[in-house]
Amino acid sequence: MGMMGKDRGMGKKNKKQKLILPSELPPDVPEDEIEVSDEDLQFVDENRDYAGFVSTLDTHSITR
Repeated sequence: MGMMGKDRGMGKKNKKQKLILPSELPPDVPEDEIEVSDEDLQFVDENRDYAGFVSTLDTHSITR
């Protein structure tokens, strides 16, 4: 029984050592430098339900 306790403790320690780093965010781009292509406009036009959902997201809560 003594060895089982050690094995479980080591397993927990290994799990704590795993560190998953978030993906790197793209650099900030000023809004006036963003170019919207005809393809972008066509996508939004064809997917209005999705575009409506995205436009109602609370970006302040997401960035916390």
